[in-house]
Amino acid sequence: MKIFITGSTGFVGKHLSNLLATEGHELYLLARSPLKLPENLRQYAVKGDLSKKSIISWISKLPKDLEKVIHIAGIVHSFNKKLFYDVNEVGTKDLLDSFKNSFNTIHFIHFSSLAAAGPAQKNLLKKETDKQAPISHYGKSKLNGENYVLNNIPSNWNYNVIRPPIVMGPDDPAFLDVFKMVKNGIIPLAGMNALNYKYSFVCVFDLIEAVNNLIKNDINNEIFFISYPQVVTMKDILDEMAKNIKPKFRIHLCMPIFFLRILSFVLYLLNKINLTNQPITPDKVNELKIQNWTCDSNKSREHNFKYDWNLTKTVKVTYNNYHENGLL
Repeated sequence: MKIFITGSTGFVGKHLSNLLATEGHELYLLARSPLKLPENLRQYAVKGDLSKKSIISWISKLPKDLEKVIHIAGIVHSFNKKLFYDVNEVGTKDLLDSFKNSFNTIHFIHFSSLAAAGPAQKNLLKKETDKQAPISHYGKSKLNGENYVLNNIPSNWNYNVIRPPIVMGPDDPAFLDVFKMVKNGIIPLAGMNALNYKYSFVCVFDLIEAVNNLIKNDINNEIFFISYPQVVTMKDILDEMAKNIKPKFRIHLCMPIFFLRILSFVLYLLNKINLTNQPITPDKVNELKIQNWTCDSNKSREHNFKYDWNLTKTVKVTYNNYHENGLL
């Protein structure tokens, strides 16, 4: 198939592009910097971004019989809340509108997030049919982008929206920082009860296979949480990391949320004068304080989505990747 992918230089995008290239698809990978793509994928690069001006320059280069669009690109961390909406909402709008003007029919697969749906109530799992209640600008902007797709997709197109929770796996820069903290033995955590906070997660390998499943089996016009069935705690995650790293000691610094709010404001001021770009933003603190980021993947499993990567396997393969690349 002929498939166009945004966010192809990111963590999930690289893994998905590699898988689909191996499957023999004809790929078109949007990249601001094609050199950030793995060498084997650079032949598929489409240079550009999601700004209106850039879209005009590259959309005409795509084949008229393009079949799939997989929209992964987005902003996860920023001190500038407007940037969330510019990229996650407006960027999605401009992308969809441009494709509507240029193509008669497309299967549009939109990557959203559990953050767009919002956290689950205590001891429950968020379902696709539950009311969306995002609590951060990241989540709100992702929901706005998701809703634009659902409300404006042409009637003769097919769509899917997928909402992953935490994504783990090799080459993930976010979890590399956590591994480093475990290795050093001092682990700052958000909230006095942080070790017992509950999370859903998905291994990047299961996530990209889910997308592959959508492509192969024409599972259309559905929203899915893509998540390993087992809920884990922060302690579970750190314990698995420690099994692989074997640190000499481990100290959990559970910090009150009000302290993190102060810290995030200080970092915001330092960011204003270009002295830091740490991911502890005021917006991120709104998510870190939540004790139940969990979702229900039953619907996806009813459509024969498979989840082969549990926490133990996922952490191990991620650790091995970091270790082999000299990052740990």
